[in-house]
Amino acid sequence: MYLSTNHQKKPNSTWISILKELEGFDDFLIVTKENGDYVQCIRDNEKIIVEYRKHDDYGFKHYVIGNKILKKHLKTSWVILNTSSGIISVQKDEILKIEEVIFLFKEFYDFSSIPKSFNLRNITKLFT
Repeated sequence: MYLSTNHQKKPNSTWISILKELEGFDDFLIVTKENGDYVQCIRDNEKIIVEYRKHDDYGFKHYVIGNKILKKHLKTSWVILNTSSGIISVQKDEILKIEEVIFLFKEFYDFSSIPKSFNLRNITKLFT
């Protein structure tokens, strides 16, 4: 497993090193498993989004992660983020709090999965 920040890869990353980076990151952060699966987050000030890529025998699926509870109660509306990677449009429920981001990264680190309490919006077609 390795951690990437500002295009620098840090191999053999521990959860403590990932947590320290998450608590202070100001741009983007990616945690990648040996099989290529990853979670990544990027921010625009206090707005943070997380994406998840899962590989399988047929290629991969790529998702934006959202808050499932908010999704049920919010009318779909879009938010624009101005990030170091450019302009990104996401749904309002996909703007996550740092506590949610830390929880997601910990679950991915420990179990290679995303908790069922989060919504996955498939955006694979943007990459194929």
